[in-house]
Amino acid sequence: MLDFAEVVRFDPYDLHLVIQTVRDDPSEPPPAVQAVLDAAEHLAAPALTAEQLWRLTHYADPASVYDLSLTDDTALHDERLAAHLRLWSATREQAPLTTAALELVTRTETELAIHAARITRT
Repeated sequence: MLDFAEVVRFDPYDLHLVIQTVRDDPSEPPPAVQAVLDAAEHLAAPALTAEQLWRLTHYADPASVYDLSLTDDTALHDERLAAHLRLWSATREQAPLTTAALELVTRTETELAIHAARITRT
């Protein structure tokens, strides 16, 4: 777990909608995202870490889950998509160190997976 002591302020209803998006997704979330869902269920107030918020917003995909066309004007007014974008933006703007670290980890994991796939093909 990362600990840069970054605090993200956000609307609790936005978090509720993003969590609902993850729950409505028919695919099983990765363990790190499931851990965030479990933690959120046991909190009296939405007090998630910047890392947990990043993982949640990184995984949640309201456009896919709710079949929203991002080229359709009505999708731009969907409250679930708007909530996701607000929480996503708040996390990135208010927790830049956490965001940079997790994006670096994600890119590294992707590059390692590509490299491993290339090695197994030869």
